[in-house]
Amino acid sequence: AFTGGDDGPGDDHGADSAGDHGQEHVNQLTGDKVEVAGKNVEVTHPDGTKEEIENGRFEQKDATGQTIVERPATPEDVARLQGL
Repeated sequence: AFTGGDDGPGDDHGADSAGDHGQEHVNQLTGDKVEVAGKNVEVTHPDGTKEEIENGRFEQKDATGQTIVERPATPEDVARLQGL
């Protein structure tokens, strides 16, 4: 039997696998599409820009998919995106 690996049954690697899209909704007031999967949050704005928090990083992309901001996520980022 295999022993000694550090990825036990409780690991969260691969949590965003194809079958697990988490919870998704569209904010009726803003038109933002919000997807939450565990600690990861992805928001797609009506103008095509995206903001996401994944693995503790905040990333913002313009409508063409170009990354315009990438940095460690703050608690304020998490609260703001989850509040949309």
